[in-house]
Amino acid sequence: MKVGSRVVTSSLLLLAIAAARGDTFTTATGTNTSLATAQTISVTPDLIINQIPPNYTLGTAQPVSPQYMASDALGSITGSHTQEFFGFQANVGANLHLIVSSAVPAVQFPELLLYDNNGNLVAIAAGNAADGSSSVIDFTIPSGGAGKWVAEVVGSPNAPNPATNFFNYDLRLSGDVITYTTDVLGMLTDPNDPGFYAMSANAGDNLHLFVSAGVPAVQFPELLLYDNNGNLVAIAAGNAADGSSSVIDFTVPGGDSGNWIAEVAGSPNAPNPNTNLFNYDLKIQGDTGAGTINPIPTPATVPEPSTVTLLGLSMAGLVLTSRRKNSAPR
Repeated sequence: MKVGSRVVTSSLLLLAIAAARGDTFTTATGTNTSLATAQTISVTPDLIINQIPPNYTLGTAQPVSPQYMASDALGSITGSHTQEFFGFQANVGANLHLIVSSAVPAVQFPELLLYDNNGNLVAIAAGNAADGSSSVIDFTIPSGGAGKWVAEVVGSPNAPNPATNFFNYDLRLSGDVITYTTDVLGMLTDPNDPGFYAMSANAGDNLHLFVSAGVPAVQFPELLLYDNNGNLVAIAAGNAADGSSSVIDFTVPGGDSGNWIAEVAGSPNAPNPNTNLFNYDLKIQGDTGAGTINPIPTPATVPEPSTVTLLGLSMAGLVLTSRRKNSAPR
């Protein structure tokens, strides 16, 4: 491909992925050498972690926020492999945030280019990030721009020595095109031992929490939300479309950034609360802060997450309240 007076080609050096990190990675395929062959990356990455007891109180809530609310693509720029393209779907009005950083060596100079849904080059960034070497593009999709957009990573011609400006890189895509879901797989085995899960949230975050029973499939989980001061601000019990799952949509108010906590318990409205025990899948969206997580393999006793329709859920039965502060098992 030709950009200005430059003609560049590419290939790939596969990179190892550090298992300790919680964000979702895509590794460049090496066949994404032109706009026409841009590699499609997931813009709905799904991070699944498992319940780690004893997360039975507010004080022992398990952290579940992803480290980065974004999708990461890992690739390599070398003397013979000089560009990579990544495609993603975007809608009109979406606010894109793209940043590319060199990894090995740590201080090299990647350039970042953005192409619209018609293949037109609409933005170039070269070393404009705070560190002076990474590149950042913030861009809002204009009217008529819905469709597949493409980000390109190349070595910057502004590097001190472009001829040796070779590196592994991390391209991070975030903004409105990314809907990051954290799935927490847990088990309620005792009515007195609910599960508490902490998420790092910022003012203005639109939290979307959804919990459904896995095995048995028709049981009745209750969902509670606590603010950064431990105050109970919302309860949902069976208000989802299926009549047994629970959903909370809540916007973090100004001044309340910090660790918010979701609690999963057995609903007191269940036909038989004493036998309302089940595996569950708690889905968390909208928390934009950073938090520590510890992904572990899914144990055989915990089912894979059930498919849950998150759209069109009825909010009937959602109770907004500040009547209870709970820091001990209920």
